[in-house]
Amino acid sequence: MKSKHSFNEEFPELKFGMMPQKSNLFATENPDGSMMYDYYLIGPIEASTSEYVEMMQCLRSLSPEDLFVMHINCPGGSIHTGEQILSAMKDSPGYIVSSIEGEASSMATQLCLNSDEVLISDGSILMIHNLSAGAVGNFTSIEDTTAYLKSLNSHLAELYNSLLSAAELDLVRHGRDVTLFAEEVRKRLETFEYPRRKMREVESESFAGEGAPDLMGMIAEAVAEGIKQHEAEKAKKEAKARKVAERKPSPKLEKALDQAKEIREKFNELEKSVDE
Repeated sequence: MKSKHSFNEEFPELKFGMMPQKSNLFATENPDGSMMYDYYLIGPIEASTSEYVEMMQCLRSLSPEDLFVMHINCPGGSIHTGEQILSAMKDSPGYIVSSIEGEASSMATQLCLNSDEVLISDGSILMIHNLSAGAVGNFTSIEDTTAYLKSLNSHLAELYNSLLSAAELDLVRHGRDVTLFAEEVRKRLETFEYPRRKMREVESESFAGEGAPDLMGMIAEAVAEGIKQHEAEKAKKEAKARKVAERKPSPKLEKALDQAKEIREKFNELEKSVDE
């Protein structure tokens, strides 16, 4: 593979004025023409999404043959920024790998588990806990924030269901932290139901259910359609010929034909008398 270079160097047209000069995203071209991108999610996920635009645009620009590796050492952070990154991940047609290299806590665990595959280095941890947020304003604003967090927590329960035990999920619901170390994470990931894998399976089944023909089937359909069109044209011409044959001449045309016949007969008689 070629040496790594920054995403901005590979795609200068994707630079935006709002982006910082320093990039956490690097691109590598493979011999087969596909691309591998390495993104380093280091430190907390900031409330401002501006520094993640480059990464999110890259995710959405991937081809199905491209690989995106997210190297994570993150204690979590902004729920809203995390949700926007998750949206970009869901839109991405590429293959996404999350590599935990230190810690993946809170919102960072959601990014990991919404990948196609999760790797974790020795000595790293995965920490899951209940969502938390502050609310400022009147009673209604605080109620709205509480309802929003309850809704997200319900969604998270579905995400963590195949990774945590019932007892651990109960601890999370009651505000406790659940920390898993590398060896335990690897073991549980063997049976974890990756959402992106489910999504790909559903898309594959949907495509297969449409009865998409193979190459030979497509050729057979094209030939059959060609024969059908040829037969239709042939029938159309035959019908037109029958109509012409069945059409009776008008009275004027019949009179003209009779006169022509008489003239021809007289001409033949004259020609015969000259010969004699």
